[in-house]
Amino acid sequence: MLSIIMEFVKLSTKPGDFGVHQKTKASHNPMFAIWLVKKFGQSFLRNGVVDIAGGNGGLSYDLSVRFGVKCTLIEPREVVLNSINRKRMSKLCELRDSIRRGEVNPNWSKRPNYADYADDDGVVLQEAEDAAYRGGLPFKHIRQEFHFKPPTVADIYISNCPSESENGEGAEDKPNDVNTALLECTTIVGIHPDQATEPIVDAALAHNKSFAVLPCCVFANENTHRMVANPDYIPGRDVDENDPSTHAMIPVRTYEQLVQYLINKDPSICVDQLGFEGRNTVLYRIVR
Repeated sequence: MLSIIMEFVKLSTKPGDFGVHQKTKASHNPMFAIWLVKKFGQSFLRNGVVDIAGGNGGLSYDLSVRFGVKCTLIEPREVVLNSINRKRMSKLCELRDSIRRGEVNPNWSKRPNYADYADDDGVVLQEAEDAAYRGGLPFKHIRQEFHFKPPTVADIYISNCPSESENGEGAEDKPNDVNTALLECTTIVGIHPDQATEPIVDAALAHNKSFAVLPCCVFANENTHRMVANPDYIPGRDVDENDPSTHAMIPVRTYEQLVQYLINKDPSICVDQLGFEGRNTVLYRIVR
C-alpha cells in the first residue's frame, strides 16, 4: 500500500485536466477552486467554507466571487485586495448576475480556468457585491494563526463538566471566532498551508467535517512525532540505531512520507491531484 501511494504522489496529471495546465502559482488557486466545486458540489460548499492559512486570500476570493461560496479566511497577515482584483470583482458580479438571469454572455467561455465548470448557477454572494461596490473583502477574515490539537480523554471529560459560568459563579466566556467558524462550516480547506496542514486534517476529523488540503513543506525538525511504517523493515532483528532496516517505524522526512502519514490518520481520507506542476496532491474527505 505504501509503495502504491508513493508512486501515485509522484505522478503528474495530464495538461488540461482543470482548465489550463500552467506552471505559475497564480493558477493554483483557481484550479483548486474548480476542483472543490466539482468534487464537493457548489450548493454543498455554500453552507460554509473555512480557508486556513490562505495567504492573500486568493482561494477565498475565487470561491466567493466566482462561485458564490461564503468563505471565512483564517490568516494572521493583513489581507487587502488590489485595484485589479476589485475591478475584476465588479465585472464578475455583473457577469454572474447575467448568468443567473439566463442571459448568454460570450465572454464567459473565454475566461481561462473557469469555463471548465459549466454548471454554475450564477448566484452573486452578497458579501462579494458589497465588497465590489462599497469596499472591503468578499469573505470574512479572522486575523490569527491556526492551531489545533485533537482533544484528549481528559479534554473531553472537562468539556462535559459544568463550568463556573453555568453555575453562575464566573463571567461568561467570550466566543472564539475560529471555533465558531469551524463548527458552522461544512468544509475546511487549505492550499499549501505549511505548518497548518496537519491541524487542518485533525480539526476536520475531530469536528467530523469535510476537508481538502494540499500538503507542501514537511517541517521534519519541528514535527518529530510524525512516524510512518518503514518499507525496508526486516522483522525479527534486534533494533540497531545505526541500521534503519531494524526500525519498524521511521520519522517523516520527505513529502511522500508526509502524505502517507496524513492518509494514515483515517481510512476515509482520499487522494487526488490537480493539473499544475509541483506539489499538487490533494488529500480530502467528504462528509454529507
